[in-house]
Amino acid sequence: MTLTQKRLLITGGVVVLIAAVTIFLIATRRENKPVATQPIQGGEELLPAPEAPRMDEVVTSGKSGPALRKISENTVFDFWVSYDGRDIYYLGNDGRIFAGKNGPDLEVSTEKLQALNRIEPSPSSTKILAAFGDPRRPQWAVFGASDRFWSPLPGNIIEATWGKNDNQIFAFGTDDAIREIDLSKSPFGEKTVMKNINPKDIRLLYYPDNKLFLLEKPSGIYESRIFQIDLKTLSINLMFAAQKGGALAFSEDRNWIFKYSSRDGVSLLTKALSLLVPEEADADVSVSFPTLPSKCNSWQTILFCFVPLKPADGTLFPDDYFAGRFYSIDDLYKVDLETGFGDLIIRRGENPLGIVDAKNVKVRDNKIYFMDRYDNALYELALTNDK
Repeated sequence: MTLTQKRLLITGGVVVLIAAVTIFLIATRRENKPVATQPIQGGEELLPAPEAPRMDEVVTSGKSGPALRKISENTVFDFWVSYDGRDIYYLGNDGRIFAGKNGPDLEVSTEKLQALNRIEPSPSSTKILAAFGDPRRPQWAVFGASDRFWSPLPGNIIEATWGKNDNQIFAFGTDDAIREIDLSKSPFGEKTVMKNINPKDIRLLYYPDNKLFLLEKPSGIYESRIFQIDLKTLSINLMFAAQKGGALAFSEDRNWIFKYSSRDGVSLLTKALSLLVPEEADADVSVSFPTLPSKCNSWQTILFCFVPLKPADGTLFPDDYFAGRFYSIDDLYKVDLETGFGDLIIRRGENPLGIVDAKNVKVRDNKIYFMDRYDNALYELALTNDK
């Protein structure tokens, strides 16, 4: 997609429908005359993982341009960044935890975890919730960056998520009940919130002001639903109708919601669960991208999204992507969420990014942290003020 003008306005227009993935145009806005846009071409640039690792040295786009720095010395499973951006931690595939530094990485936990499933940083980013072992019956534990200690959770948990603070966890168990776990007590306190939960194969996501989302597992083959539990009234309602690939994710500050479907890509929602329409935009214009929630994040009112090329013909998206059957090459976009204006700030293949397939994006001020699926390493992209 060619977008050369600065201060672009994001629209939700549809360009191409391939393998259940709808690609949106990003229309330009300029005072003098509009600039034509082109559909994303290809599928031929979706690549297998390269054998050679990326270079370790800093790569820049010029003397004063953005700079890319590799942070991790080891293969990374996932990572988190302290809220002030001073500390960066990552887990290796064996569960050991390292602090990413300039120079040798410091090993902060030697504890090994077999078969990591996923991690979730706490609201303050000082702890993580980790699932490991058999994905159907995982084990769960909490790690604190301050005391560098793992605390195991009860053994009958299938799914869990952080609540409103670092001491509250909501968990779905083998007894089909949702419980609240209080980490401030010793031993941890437990209270049943709701019994007889159906469906079973779900993800939990806490929504500020005592709401809990239940997300059915997303797929490009079948439709999935998203339910909401009101933790005050204990009522459960269907929030979003069944859609292929249906999923939700929060920005780290929980100010924005990334809603995904195979048809629409990522749409940005407000806390009121309505489509974000920037103040200076037309009433029918919302912020959306043909990408995945894991490729986007925001800092205050600035959104960054890595946008991949469209999948090749016959690709089942997002299933084949998550299964590692293909890799993408990403563009990087920036959007001011107050005005709706945005920029293509780094085009795919150009320095300093080069060829990158980004995931698990985090943003702190003018720095973007992400993992590259090509080498499973952790990178920091420092932007200049004009970017």
